[in-house]
Amino acid sequence: MKHDGVSVAAMIVLASFVIDRTKAGGLFLLAGLDYWQKRFPEPATLKDHKKRAHAIRAQKTVEFCAAGALALVIILVFPDLRFLQALGSNAGGIMDFAFTWLALTTGADQLGDLLKGSSKSEQADPKLLQITGDLRLIGDETKGTIKLAPLGHAAGFDK
Repeated sequence: MKHDGVSVAAMIVLASFVIDRTKAGGLFLLAGLDYWQKRFPEPATLKDHKKRAHAIRAQKTVEFCAAGALALVIILVFPDLRFLQALGSNAGGIMDFAFTWLALTTGADQLGDLLKGSSKSEQADPKLLQITGDLRLIGDETKGTIKLAPLGHAAGFDK
């Protein structure tokens, strides 16, 4: 069966969604195993910055490998799902296979980030720095410059 670019793009999005949800569910189930917790600890539970950074990298690597394996299964089960072929490109074989695998794998990761972002509440991050106050723009037409200075503290100007 021959597919056009739009139907293959829709199938890629759907397959990326299936990959992301399957990956998330599988890793959630694995996280309950003692061996998995020792091998891949939750980064938020680690106090040492180096260990936390290592745990984050390990977690991302495992997620990418899981998404890549699931994408490989989908490509092998659905041989008509080839992105470049649907776009009318003559690049076939391994190039089309690799591009479709990459689109599915990274698409699942991006879709997962999008789903995580939409599920979070719109609350302010407590780590953000907030600065309030008034600023005065000071322009020197002879030099063609503009300076920012806090109100009342500009050089040569008072409130």
